Amino acid sequence: MKRLKTWHLFALVIVLFTASFYYINIKYDRFYRVKGINNENRQLIEKYLTSSEQDYLVENQIPIAKFIKYIKYKDFKLKNYQYYNLLQDTDRYSSKKTVIQTGNAIVDALSSRYDSNFYKLAQTIIENDLEYGLIHSKDFKDENIIYYGLMRPLYSAKDISYITDTATYLDDLALRNVYDDDALSFFTAVCAEYKKNSLKTLMQESNDTNVELITRPAGTDLYLNSNKYIGSYVPESLVLLQDVSRLKYGMYLRYDAYHALLKLNAAIKKQSSCLVVYQAYTSYKQLAEGARGHDEFQLGLSVKFTVNNEDYKYFDKTQESQWLVKNAYKYGFVLRYPKDKVKVTKHAYDAHIYRYVGTRLAEKMHEDNLALEEIHKQMDEVNKS
Repeated sequence: MKRLKTWHLFALVIVLFTASFYYINIKYDRFYRVKGINNENRQLIEKYLTSSEQDYLVENQIPIAKFIKYIKYKDFKLKNYQYYNLLQDTDRYSSKKTVIQTGNAIVDALSSRYDSNFYKLAQTIIENDLEYGLIHSKDFKDENIIYYGLMRPLYSAKDISYITDTATYLDDLALRNVYDDDALSFFTAVCAEYKKNSLKTLMQESNDTNVELITRPAGTDLYLNSNKYIGSYVPESLVLLQDVSRLKYGMYLRYDAYHALLKLNAAIKKQSSCLVVYQAYTSYKQLAEGARGHDEFQLGLSVKFTVNNEDYKYFDKTQESQWLVKNAYKYGFVLRYPKDKVKVTKHAYDAHIYRYVGTRLAEKMHEDNLALEEIHKQMDEVNKS
């Protein structure tokens, strides 16, 4: 009985000591539980934080390192420290003053729409570099953020027209009954392939539902005609033609087509040095008005050949043309508009025009005597089955 009372007394002393210690620390050092506190930053806290902010700091036990670097700035607000850190982590801001002003503006913009719990939304906005648009555009819509994130890299730093352009393009797609996942797939594809202006040109044809808007113009198997449109698309990897005979100096092809052309040219030179590149990549502006966005020379994959000292219209009678018909496929090129495929291509026979499609596809087209249109028809049938 005496041992039990002694144990109880001992326990009571410990409890009283702990409670007294806790009370003393709360009374004389309310910041003792804040991680990273020391005499130096305690002085900063007491100098720069309001009493309500000090209470918020203690109640939420915010680590000192999370906010102390901002504390001396005039517009600093403790409750916004998380937004400052999100902005700082992007490395897009050169000054903490701008970080603080931007963070405060984000919170003001979102708090006008939501009572609370918008941190994750803000995180998505900042990760996608959309904060300037949120702050400066009254047309910013939260439901379009996923589209803004795709569009934003196409625009300069303070160009917020991607917000209204996104709304316009979504309306354009609605005319084609393209919504939700299909609309997202469209945006994902075109934003990866097109620049701001070429995409705008592409979407100008969106009201004509008879015209297919090409979302992936970089494919080597793509074919174009009056019903397929790429706007003012410019291939990414255009290179200047060198080490091949050409009509003029400033001629270009896509990188892969150019290096295949070099191999073809080296091979034909063993028999003739008269082959000349008459036409290569042709820009949207250089094409005739009706051909713009519909002509395969805009892809940077097509080459028009001729022969020195021979009449252009008799090219198909030359040994160079006959060599190309038999051998071009080995280097990834095919005669684009053969005489026996006029009904398929809807294009007049032209012995001059060769199209780079890659060696694998070129070999199949050569062996099976297929035009690009027929290849796509086969692919469509496979996809349907």
